Amino acid sequence: MNFIPPQDETRLRAAASGVLPNGKPVAVNADGTVSVIASADFAGGTSVQFESGSALYNAAVFDTNSNRVVVSYRDNGNSTYGTAVVGTVDPSDNSISFGTPVVYASETTSFQAACFDSNSNKVVILWEANAGKAVVGTVNPSNNSISFGNVTTFESDSVYYISTAFHSSENKVVVGYADAMNNFQMYGTAIVGTVSGTSISFGTAEVFLYAAISWTSMTYDSTVNKIVMAYQASSVGNIRYANVSGTNISFAASAVFETAIATYISIDYESTSQKVLIAYKQAGNNYGVVTYATATGGSGVNPSGSKTTFSAGNTNHLSIASDSGLFVIVYRNPSSPNGLLAVQGAISAATGISLESPISIDNSGTTDSPDIVYNPTAERYVSFASVNSKGKSSVIQTSSFNLTAENYVGMSGGAVVQAGFTGTAATFESAVIQNIDATFDSNSNKVVLTYQDAG
Repeated sequence: MNFIPPQDETRLRAAASGVLPNGKPVAVNADGTVSVIASADFAGGTSVQFESGSALYNAAVFDTNSNRVVVSYRDNGNSTYGTAVVGTVDPSDNSISFGTPVVYASETTSFQAACFDSNSNKVVILWEANAGKAVVGTVNPSNNSISFGNVTTFESDSVYYISTAFHSSENKVVVGYADAMNNFQMYGTAIVGTVSGTSISFGTAEVFLYAAISWTSMTYDSTVNKIVMAYQASSVGNIRYANVSGTNISFAASAVFETAIATYISIDYESTSQKVLIAYKQAGNNYGVVTYATATGGSGVNPSGSKTTFSAGNTNHLSIASDSGLFVIVYRNPSSPNGLLAVQGAISAATGISLESPISIDNSGTTDSPDIVYNPTAERYVSFASVNSKGKSSVIQTSSFNLTAENYVGMSGGAVVQAGFTGTAATFESAVIQNIDATFDSNSNKVVLTYQDAG
């Protein structure tokens, strides 16, 4: 890349890759050429069947060791047995292929939950079958298969609304649930597990709320090294942090994120914004709502994010996943035929939440038990749901742009430049600048720059 003469040294001259129209945002490529910032649309790939029967309580995880997605579910087409299957994502055409489903529990299973233990490189699946149970799975990427160790009981009573997350600092699996002990009081309870080989053992269960809870969801906040749990209790939406040390767990005070009844709660920690995203159904108007919470001093959490409606209808069944400042929510279409929809949003520590228009993922029939997971290797989201009484999966591509703080060079200037020819980029600040950050606003089709003026 060559600079033009000193009298205009704030402008630069470079070879164009592709057509370079005047007045367009420009990024530098790895080979030193420059090109117009490209974009990809928010879209879902072709829906693929992974189970011929109805797949309920879907719980999806990404196995970073094998680079595979794994979903566990109740197979209503096979005696309601607990079943899991492994999938491979191809980002080139937004497709997914699956191995053979494997039964891990030959009994009626409910309230599935799953997480990936990155310390042992194992998938941990939990479920309810007149007791709380768990099993450890090992993925074989050569044939998309999964094998399981022995089943462990972590709670002898019936459990409901199971959720789980992996605490990567302590290398522990944390499980939250409503314990049906004491005449079905549904007390809020949590327990910590340790994976060793193909088995898992648990510490002592701790009650965090001596009152009925429901609709639990759990994530790990890597910034403060704490587990976050959201749930409904006393007819409102609650959130709290938990501290884990070995197999011991203790809890901070709860905070209210929704004063109305919150159901179908799903949370995820987004590390770029350092926010805990919370998606749920607001029972007051039945709308789908997304908000966020932030770590405060000590072990508290502040759910002060503005509430944003992503679905103005009777929004049942939903799940959220996030990465790199973006998130995707999958949910049941409140309109006929109640198929699966997805909405993309952005979360910023400075500006909060913004949403794009929702898209249809599968409109073949009524949706139940949707879940979504992010595949960071393929840079794609993967949804799972029972749609039209069949287990269906789709690969979802978010809107994206080949723009970073490092490769943005400015706006193109002068006449239209063809590939291989030399064009110029305009100056957006005459003084010396530093700490530049660039984002693309898809609503206005403009590049927004923030930087420090060193002059």
